[in-house]
Amino acid sequence: MQSSDSQQMPIAGGMTIGTLRSVHHIALNVKDMAASCEFYGSVLGLHQLQGDEVPATLTALVAAGKVANFKTPDGMILDLFSEPELGPPHADPKQQFTRANHFAFDIHPEAFDRAVDCLNQNQVPIDHGPVSRPTGRGIYFYDPDGFMLEIRCDRIDEIYHITSASDWSTAQTRGTHHAASLESEGFIHCSIKDHILWAANTHYAGVQDLQLLAIDPQKIKATWRFDPVAGIGMFPHIYGELNLDAVVRSGPLVTDQSGKFVFPFE
Repeated sequence: MQSSDSQQMPIAGGMTIGTLRSVHHIALNVKDMAASCEFYGSVLGLHQLQGDEVPATLTALVAAGKVANFKTPDGMILDLFSEPELGPPHADPKQQFTRANHFAFDIHPEAFDRAVDCLNQNQVPIDHGPVSRPTGRGIYFYDPDGFMLEIRCDRIDEIYHITSASDWSTAQTRGTHHAASLESEGFIHCSIKDHILWAANTHYAGVQDLQLLAIDPQKIKATWRFDPVAGIGMFPHIYGELNLDAVVRSGPLVTDQSGKFVFPFE
């Protein structure tokens, strides 16, 4: 799992207090799924997720009886993973042992990449990830005692990119979008919805024939991440050409009577 050297992890710059927002879920290995569901559902009174409540990434496993999900009143998720070959607990209940698979911390999507950087800078042993999935992004790693943890974030449905109508037409012909900033800065500038009009009115005031692209981050083939922009905040950057099947909608970026750009999508 990890070498003895990894037990002595040098502490570089760590995450600030409050970066990890909460424990999002705890995953337990269970020997008897039916008995465990009865215990957590009927005995402890936790709500078992059903139907559309089940995360899309777990639907097939839940249907096969290999996973069950419960929710506490404060919103934390308890995942049960079926492990029929799991050995019995110690005969002495005072002897500590663990049935935990891992537990996961929730983080804001904009802070996820910085958290990954922090883990790498501190030489934290990584099990796997970062991974992207329909529910968001995650990375799995080990604490000094070898217990698996996860940092995960919710998915961002859309990020936005401003381009010219002519460049968008060219992109549709060639099959990918290649912004000029790829040559000058190494990435394509994007924004979340909260920042896109600021970016438009700050950098494109008076420019006409602009096109706004709405992009599904889960479909981007190139590497992308949130990077800090000094004094402003975190902005998503795409480090390569944009594949057009990641663009879920596009439309002209127009101004109101005051000359300010307005968001074109519902």
